Amino acid sequence: MPQPVLLISGADGFLGRHLSASFAAAGWRVVGLIRSLRSKAIPAVLSAAFEYSFPDRIDPDALKIRPDLFLHNAFHTRMTVRTQSDENAAAARFLLDRFGGPHGCRFAFISSMSAHEKALSRYGLEKLAIERMLDPSRDLAVRPGFILGCGGVFQRLARMLHRLPVVPLFYGPSLPIHTVYVEDVCRCVRILVENGQSGVWPVGEESPVTIRDFYRSVLEWLGRKAVLLPLPGAPFLHAMRFAERLGITLPMTSENLLGLRSLRSYDISHTIRSAGFRPRTLPESLSTFDPGALL
Repeated sequence: MPQPVLLISGADGFLGRHLSASFAAAGWRVVGLIRSLRSKAIPAVLSAAFEYSFPDRIDPDALKIRPDLFLHNAFHTRMTVRTQSDENAAAARFLLDRFGGPHGCRFAFISSMSAHEKALSRYGLEKLAIERMLDPSRDLAVRPGFILGCGGVFQRLARMLHRLPVVPLFYGPSLPIHTVYVEDVCRCVRILVENGQSGVWPVGEESPVTIRDFYRSVLEWLGRKAVLLPLPGAPFLHAMRFAERLGITLPMTSENLLGLRSLRSYDISHTIRSAGFRPRTLPESLSTFDPGALL
């Protein structure tokens, strides 16, 4: 039986490196699209790597690849009120036109739990728009919860919590959040792909925790103490938007606040049954690695 081929965008990013390793360990030949061949973060498991920059600057040799699966993982996330670009949607359309569709390979997209019909953040709305480009009878969209691991957004959050004496709880302490360990995301994506699943699949711990319990758990794991202070979100959202228009950089952005406001709980039971395993809870995820690796 021929070795299946995966072509993955964003292979040199935090999640991309883990996804590449997971598929390679399962016997796939993994080819990566990365920002620069001079990157020090190129996964060693890649059989080949090609440069790709948003939205459509790609090494012509990459277009000659005929993968069994294209996994679209790259995404611009640093958005503020001043961000006007539609590069995420343009990139998804470019890659779908060249690798997906009825005459191409299967297409999978790493979306987010922020992508839903009541999303307020541009991040969530753009993820949702890309999901809607896919063919639900053929393509796969995976919506991970808040990803935990040594890197990515969680690393930036952990470093911020490590130094803050007061942690604001915008929009109250009871917002629900599903977390998911990075290796559980990768395992679930691979199983859904290999089982031939299509459509939209949320991935995360089965029962969400409140945002207050999430911060408490991370602070305890870091060995830190801080005051958790509930605050109204609306006035701070207006203030952040004003600061962003002036070009002022803040620890949080208006996009971050809109993402918090749109947090919702998901029914993960169908994903658990199909994947055949239960993703780790927040305490179980935190116990798998040392905070010293993040700070």
